[in-house]
Amino acid sequence: SEIGKDIGGYFKRRNRDVSYKEIGTFISTPDRQFAELLEERKNKHLERALHFVKLGGNKIDNAIDEFNKVIHLDPDNVQAKEHLTRLKVKKKEVSVKEKEPVIPTKERSRMSLLWLGIIPLIGIIAFAVFLLRKREKEQISPPVSSGSLIIRSDPDRAEVYMDNKRLNSLTPLAIDSLDAGFHTVAMKKSGYQAFLETIELKAGKITSLNVELKKEAVVSKPESITPEPKIPVIKKKQPVVKEFAYLRINVDPWARIYIDNRHIETTPIASPIKLLAGRHNVRLENPNFKVWKKTIAFRPKETRTLDVKLEPFDGFLKLTVEPWADVYIDGKYYETTPIARPVKLSAGQHTLKLINPSFKQFEQVINIPPKKMLKKHVVLTAK
Repeated sequence: SEIGKDIGGYFKRRNRDVSYKEIGTFISTPDRQFAELLEERKNKHLERALHFVKLGGNKIDNAIDEFNKVIHLDPDNVQAKEHLTRLKVKKKEVSVKEKEPVIPTKERSRMSLLWLGIIPLIGIIAFAVFLLRKREKEQISPPVSSGSLIIRSDPDRAEVYMDNKRLNSLTPLAIDSLDAGFHTVAMKKSGYQAFLETIELKAGKITSLNVELKKEAVVSKPESITPEPKIPVIKKKQPVVKEFAYLRINVDPWARIYIDNRHIETTPIASPIKLLAGRHNVRLENPNFKVWKKTIAFRPKETRTLDVKLEPFDGFLKLTVEPWADVYIDGKYYETTPIARPVKLSAGQHTLKLINPSFKQFEQVINIPPKKMLKKHVVLTAK
């Protein structure tokens, strides 16, 4: 019984249902049962190989792989050997066309001697060109026309203005690649007198400017006669006039309406929503669809209309097919079974089509639940 359970579990993991009677037959006549399994597997690989041969093009490698599996299971299979030989020749012809033409041996040796003479000549010419260009650069190179400036202040962290433009850094700082000539430098710091000076910057040299900032003079204010206190005038507050706007919302299929994170109503709604003019955050929620949200600015007395179609959540399809099939979803080719991972689809209805040239075409409308997986097992019907 334990052996029977192990065998049953083996077939169950491969999506095949077997009875205990069949398991008993398998144990009593293992050689015959194993031979039947090998024959079934061989026919499956042979059928897939012939299908790839019909497709042609870039499916040659797939066909060769399937024919090799057939020969591995049945080394004397004549049909697989013949197809495999033809496919290998065809693949070799394609690869030969893509290669460059082969130069004959004599011509190659003649070309080698020719290149042995040309290569040193090319090297000499390249070196001569390099020397000429180097000399031209030395002759053409313009004289240095810029210099550097180092600015320090006591105290530091003063704002610096160069030619009436404020620099991003505070003192101390260094400025490179300044045009040679005269420049105006100014410094400012809270509590200190402003500094202004014109300096001459020489080309190719570093100029230093060290400035000791002077504190601002404290001016004492004369004593003044305290005036009589004025009686404050109490101003009346003007009433704030509230201005409103209106919002109409149409949602497919339906949604709960939130404005500024406060639940207002659930669609459909007959009359527009009244709200203060200005900016508001609008959010629409439906448990089976993705959240829709937007910030909208409303002018006074304006009426806005929103027409929103909610986007459904994604779901998944776990598909197994016996024996195998090309999978088409909504008219587009997806993959050939077996498919290792679940297929990600938008929630809702989709058209599933399965094609195997040896079986009747399977077509069905499936409904993918949001955030869930639909498991589908299909056994194709022979023609």
